[in-house]
Amino acid sequence: MEKKIGYQFQNPKLLQIALTRRSYAVEHNLEEYNQRLEFLGDSVLGLTIAEELYKLLPDVKEGELTKLKASVVCEKSLAIVANRLEIPRYLLIGNGERLLGIEKLDSTTSDTLEAIFGAVFLDSDFPTAKEVVLRLMKEAVAETVKNRNVLDSKSKLQELVQKESKVDLVYELVKSEGPDHDKHFVSQVTHLGKVLGVGEGKTKKDAEKQAALKAIETYYPNEV
Repeated sequence: MEKKIGYQFQNPKLLQIALTRRSYAVEHNLEEYNQRLEFLGDSVLGLTIAEELYKLLPDVKEGELTKLKASVVCEKSLAIVANRLEIPRYLLIGNGERLLGIEKLDSTTSDTLEAIFGAVFLDSDFPTAKEVVLRLMKEAVAETVKNRNVLDSKSKLQELVQKESKVDLVYELVKSEGPDHDKHFVSQVTHLGKVLGVGEGKTKKDAEKQAALKAIETYYPNEV
């Protein structure tokens, strides 16, 4: 895990705690598990991403920066990174939870990643922890910055359509494929039975946002 995250711990016990679920600690009479580190890592992650977006987007207002940050640090975004690191392989988890496959859930892997960030911070300092966070989250940051117009595309399309019609838009899932940890979704948005746009993404929400953006680009190009 140290090789995967690009950081070698001075106190390896911190990494072990970060990878220990409460269920495992209870089964093995351990006093420490990763929830407190997760709390700390969440703050390290949030400040790091907030600062990075602040520097990358000097002309963007606070409200949009808040939405962009939420997109980068959301559970799904963190889970994608966590699965790339193969965190479920390293997780110390109770037998009951393992039988239920809890170690593979996005909520579990994302929480564990935050705990690792917290462990790195305690083992070193904020600048070092920031380097680790940015190295692991750089793709998520780049993707969010690149597609920042997509974030509000659904509400924007709704506003544009409602100027002409009171009939609601309908979002439909066209296709989903791939394993649970790497799904690919295709969705379309329709109005009065007419397909306005089709989009793709790693979540249904992302696919719907892309579909809305395509619709805006096609039917309301001046609003892009």
